[in-house]
Amino acid sequence: RDLYSSDLALRFERSWSPEQLASIWGPMLAKAPRLGLPAVLGLDSAGEIHGRLEQLLGIEIFEIPTLPPSVPGLRLERTLRRHALLLGCRIVEGAHVIGRIDGRSGGSRVLGVVAETAAGPRAFDADAVLLATGGFLHGGLRASRGGSVVDSVFGLPIRAPADREQWFGDRCLAAHPYDLLGLNVNDRLQPVDRRGEPYYSNVFACGGILGGVDRRAENCRQGIDLATAYAAVGSIAA
Repeated sequence: RDLYSSDLALRFERSWSPEQLASIWGPMLAKAPRLGLPAVLGLDSAGEIHGRLEQLLGIEIFEIPTLPPSVPGLRLERTLRRHALLLGCRIVEGAHVIGRIDGRSGGSRVLGVVAETAAGPRAFDADAVLLATGGFLHGGLRASRGGSVVDSVFGLPIRAPADREQWFGDRCLAAHPYDLLGLNVNDRLQPVDRRGEPYYSNVFACGGILGGVDRRAENCRQGIDLATAYAAVGSIAA
């Protein structure tokens, strides 16, 4: 098959040393002040490879993001995973979860979630739950044929036109009202009802499941994801 950018990144770590590359590239660079490369200079050791090449070649090197798979994104994901594991986090991938309500609190709090695993349901207790499940594309929102929309974990209702024909724009690449659907939250990033009251005191939300913005049209998806995740975690820790 064709080589993907991630394949090349692994070769920079396992097969091609900076010394070998510098000996090949150096004579061709002449007096170039800087060198732009596709973002393929490694995955786990990208910083070391980048720095060593700059040192050997004596020029500034910058990377240019390519088509997916995104090597810079993979680097960030791997770095976050390593730090999360070092801090004692448990990572369970690929399991759909259902929220657990704490009946002892009169329904004002949640206990955690139940994951549907290959070995059967598995309960996870949590003092707080952060919904970062995304929108329709990522499974964070679910729509019924009748037009109702809910979040996929706790079934929190999402305000949407009952007539599903009103969810779509006139043209395929135009703005679509369904892009704006999502949870409403307060300034602590807690999902709230029509009166502005939190559904549960220990449930928070961030990223693509939040409503009211067309991320695709405004090119602000990652900014919203990062900013709201930071704010939500701050609210949980407060």
